[in-house]
Amino acid sequence: MPKISIVMPTHNYGCFIEDAIKSVLDQTYQDFELIIIDDGSSDDTGSVIEKYRDRLTYIQKEHHGQTHARQIGIDLAKGDYFCFLDADDMYEKDMLKTQVSFLEKYPDIDFIFSDSRNFDEKGLKDESFMSQKKRFHKMPFKKEGIYRVFDQSLFEAYLYENFIVPSTMLIRRNYMKHVGIFENRYDGRVVYGKMLFTIHKARIAYTDKVLLLRRWHDNNVSNQGFIIDEVTIDIFQKLLNDKSIKLSKRQKDFAVGEIAHSYYLMGKRNFVQNNINRARHNFTKSIEISPFQIKGYALWVLSNAISKSMIQSLLKFRKTLRGKYA
Repeated sequence: MPKISIVMPTHNYGCFIEDAIKSVLDQTYQDFELIIIDDGSSDDTGSVIEKYRDRLTYIQKEHHGQTHARQIGIDLAKGDYFCFLDADDMYEKDMLKTQVSFLEKYPDIDFIFSDSRNFDEKGLKDESFMSQKKRFHKMPFKKEGIYRVFDQSLFEAYLYENFIVPSTMLIRRNYMKHVGIFENRYDGRVVYGKMLFTIHKARIAYTDKVLLLRRWHDNNVSNQGFIIDEVTIDIFQKLLNDKSIKLSKRQKDFAVGEIAHSYYLMGKRNFVQNNINRARHNFTKSIEISPFQIKGYALWVLSNAISKSMIQSLLKFRKTLRGKYA
């Protein structure tokens, strides 16, 4: 039986990681190694993991970020296949079995991914993640049982819809080692930042089965707005400058629009945080890139007209109202 290497980076997720570990250990497919890379946690992560030490590899290191932790796990992994589970998420019990059985049957497929569902303290969300990806579902594919196979045809949909959740993937070792799925420069969108430039070269399979439960909470990386926006700008600027990828006018316009929108979102956050000079700079950049946007102009004018003391007064007034009507 092929061996699967499961790499789990973690940083101060002691309150969640036991659920993630149990979801791996309870898999119906048992030929795996679980490698946990602790990225400088200062909470009780170590003590939580201690009871499972005989069933996993646990590496502690200084804090250098999730991507760096993943790479350490990749370097240690010995499996025929790789997958990556975030320490706050959970696998469904047939995750490994469902995916490895397909890749064993079709050796020309580079990797497979699945659907997922979000949950929080209130329970599971009604809609699955992929049910909302309309462009993806319009893409041509070859049907193989419960799986869809895509022959280097997903770039168009993937550009507009970032639909590959890293924790739903099972990847062949040779693809992981020679092509990879992570871009170390992009800590906020590490898979999107790499796959956008390689997806047109890959043979990919997908199953509609929900094989991952994604926990939604205040500390999700995807909630870290400035990181995501800065990374988005970098990714799309690189895409526009990449001569090896032939973009249509519509695709170029989309990339430019994403850059402009990211500057606009950063400007809004700067504005709320009373960093008026930085807000003005980001609104200006957004307008220069995409001149026809009413909101950008409105906030640019406001950031030029309003004083720092006025901002402080408005923020204080808003805080007072929140306290009064909470």
